[in-house]
Amino acid sequence: MNAIVLSLLLISSNWAIENVTIHTGDGTVLKNATILVRNGVITNIGKRVPYPKTIKRINGTGKVLTPGFIESQSQLGLTEVSGVQSTNDHSIDGDGFTPAFRVADGFNPHSTRIPINRNEGVTGAILSPKGGVLAGTGNYVPLTGSLRHRPNPAKPLALFGSVTSSASRHAGNTRGGLWMKLREFFAEVRLYRQHTAAINRGQFRPLQFSPFQLQATLPVIKRTIPIVLRVNRASDILDALRFARSEGLDLIIAGGSEAWMVADELARQKVPVIVRPSIHGPSSFDSLNSSPTLATKLHEAGVRVLISAGGWAQNARRLRQEAGIAVANGLPWEVALRAITLNPAEVFSLPKTGALKKGYGANMVLWDGDPFEFRSQVTRLFINGKDTPLEDRQLQLARRYQPPPSPAD
Repeated sequence: MNAIVLSLLLISSNWAIENVTIHTGDGTVLKNATILVRNGVITNIGKRVPYPKTIKRINGTGKVLTPGFIESQSQLGLTEVSGVQSTNDHSIDGDGFTPAFRVADGFNPHSTRIPINRNEGVTGAILSPKGGVLAGTGNYVPLTGSLRHRPNPAKPLALFGSVTSSASRHAGNTRGGLWMKLREFFAEVRLYRQHTAAINRGQFRPLQFSPFQLQATLPVIKRTIPIVLRVNRASDILDALRFARSEGLDLIIAGGSEAWMVADELARQKVPVIVRPSIHGPSSFDSLNSSPTLATKLHEAGVRVLISAGGWAQNARRLRQEAGIAVANGLPWEVALRAITLNPAEVFSLPKTGALKKGYGANMVLWDGDPFEFRSQVTRLFINGKDTPLEDRQLQLARRYQPPPSPAD
């Protein structure tokens, strides 16, 4: 019996981790505590947790337990080799207005990139499309690597889009043209909502946009899902806030390089911002006023912050490094942890996810030290309460090509 199978057999559906430092994700820290899991759900947590002595136990002495990390914008399972077009399923060619595009249809749970990212503490990801003004819808997926946990494309979590200068190429290469096209699009969405039967029977005037695309946007104007807009320039962020307010939309800002300049307005409208702390300086004319303390300034203004590794398929594993960079620039440690665990779960309406609490799903990571320290390693990882092997293609290749030890060794 190999070591991986043996490790899995040691943990039944009911188990406990003892004597561990637990960071719950909501700011609470429990030292020398115990967490009890039954059938994939946390049933008790605290310093004095009674449980049968026959239950499987893990010694957490000297270790740190955190919720599993959640990447807020990801192409995991949607791309394998970025330079090979046939392996990329994260975008679609079109006129820039393709909200009916569903990346979940192309998700591959057996992607070799998933275990690599999982082994750095990432247990879940929000699949998100790229490109266009309205690029399409995304879904949450637990990184189990199982076909049983493929996301349901018919139940998206959010519509993703962009109002950056590069997105304006779909609307005459001007920001004014971009906002004009967005207003026209949403005006037709509302027409479609009011006259659905007549439009579908062909008894309505011709529309500029496809009814198929308009129908896919109805959940956004009904406010059953939010719209995530990539935007960086401060003036563009104010335009996005004004647009969301006038259309009655639930908005999430992604990128937000200059969001610190309008943090008070973001806080007033209760709009969350997804940031990437490693972007310290200007990377385009949209982000001339980037700040290394972006996450800190937003948090201090009362804005809910989510931290992302940038949406690259192979780099969701950098989540803990991004959180560490934010901490180095003034963000409190527990706030940084919440920005990659509970905040994404709450903002994207993931029930019983993102924290170590009674009744929540047992998605958790056991570390041999501070997870935001580069040298710290994952010692165990659990998704839906199941012990997940710390095995990936990089480790397999290392074992295959590592030279054999010399006799002197």
